[in-house]
Amino acid sequence: KKNYIVSRKITITEKCLNNKENVQENVNSFRISSQQLYPEYLPIQILNSDQMAFAYEFVSKRTLSYVGEKDIKVSTKSKNKTEHTYTVMLMINYDGELLSPYIFVCAK
Repeated sequence: KKNYIVSRKITITEKCLNNKENVQENVNSFRISSQQLYPEYLPIQILNSDQMAFAYEFVSKRTLSYVGEKDIKVSTKSKNKTEHTYTVMLMINYDGELLSPYIFVCAK
């Protein structure tokens, strides 16, 4: 504050499509319906997958600016690199075995 510089949060908003109650109802319904199917399959046939996205270039959500400054612009090396991600998707079976080497990398 000595030089009238403050840390500002950069806000990126997304609309929330579902409320917590609706999401929890869907989760419970899925669990009940999927558990009824378990006896029909072997544990190695029941799969679960998850994915994680990584940005090619990370842009911080905070920056420094002068006190009272309203319009804060951020410079990046490439706008394309900040908007594109790489997704890694892994799978495990019901026994908890990682299905290796099946790692999928998708460029977006």
